Amino acid sequence: MAQERATGRLIERRYPVGEQAEVHVNNVRGFVRVTGKDSTEVAVRIEVDPEQRLSDDDIERAVIQLEDDGNRVNIKVLSDQSVMNWFERRMGPPQVHCTLEVPVQTRCGVSCVSADATLANLHGDQSVNTVSGKVVATEIQGDLRLNTVSGDALVTRVTGSVRSNTVSGDLILRESAVSELRANSVSGAAEAAVGGPLAEGAQVQTVSGSFRLTVPPDFGCDAQLSSMSGSARCTLPAQIIESRRGRWHATVNGGGPLVRLASMSGSLTITAGNGAASVTAGSASAATASSGRAATPPTDERLRILQQIERKEISIEDGLARLDALRQRSNPDEGAR
Repeated sequence: MAQERATGRLIERRYPVGEQAEVHVNNVRGFVRVTGKDSTEVAVRIEVDPEQRLSDDDIERAVIQLEDDGNRVNIKVLSDQSVMNWFERRMGPPQVHCTLEVPVQTRCGVSCVSADATLANLHGDQSVNTVSGKVVATEIQGDLRLNTVSGDALVTRVTGSVRSNTVSGDLILRESAVSELRANSVSGAAEAAVGGPLAEGAQVQTVSGSFRLTVPPDFGCDAQLSSMSGSARCTLPAQIIESRRGRWHATVNGGGPLVRLASMSGSLTITAGNGAASVTAGSASAATASSGRAATPPTDERLRILQQIERKEISIEDGLARLDALRQRSNPDEGAR
């Protein structure tokens, strides 16, 4: 394995790889963008401290570790803990922008702290782990794994399974024919619009976050919804098997894969894209049913920005900048670092 510890404001490398290549990137602040191309090499461009906050002497401490093992490329930012501690004592680690163009068949693993991650036009299994960075994944043919703490995620045009774990980050899934959806959240809101049969079903668990699943009008499933104090609704034709406070079980459109949604206090909705009349699940949402009002979907500002990105009303870059500004308004001490 060839290893290199590089420094400098601009680092550019090209690594020839074969089919089924792997790329792993670790970053602290800034962003990681990986795009699949018709290529046989991994092209790496790393910009360190693009805002010119640090002196040239400081830049020499910003170490980028690069490893090339034939079909596998690893990139690690500030891998030396003593160097990381030095930056923390001064002004925090520098912004590092990692832009990679890789063969379409590349499997990627991205791990970040507060860096944003974008994956686009990739075939094969992909994974992203981040603390507070945002995630955008689009045109992914394969399984996608997302783990965040407070980072929001926008996922579009993905096949395979999608698995998401978050504490307070929001999730939007759009224009995707996923085979399976699994999501766990504490307070993060989620919306998923799928165009296929969800052959392996869906399992979503939240504490206080709401979840809305939008499916084709002929979508069939075995639906099990449970919410202690939130509302639960289904707008598709359903044969109710059980309906009582806190629990609702029904065969939707003749049945199909298991769709199990559970929340302590968040609202749960299964709806068709054409917005048919609803079946209310359990007495917890009787007021909603009698008034004819639909359960209120997640509408906080973060979610609206993600929806604007998804509808291409704003660019990914502009959307991420707005999310950064929103986060800094909510946590002014964080923006001061």
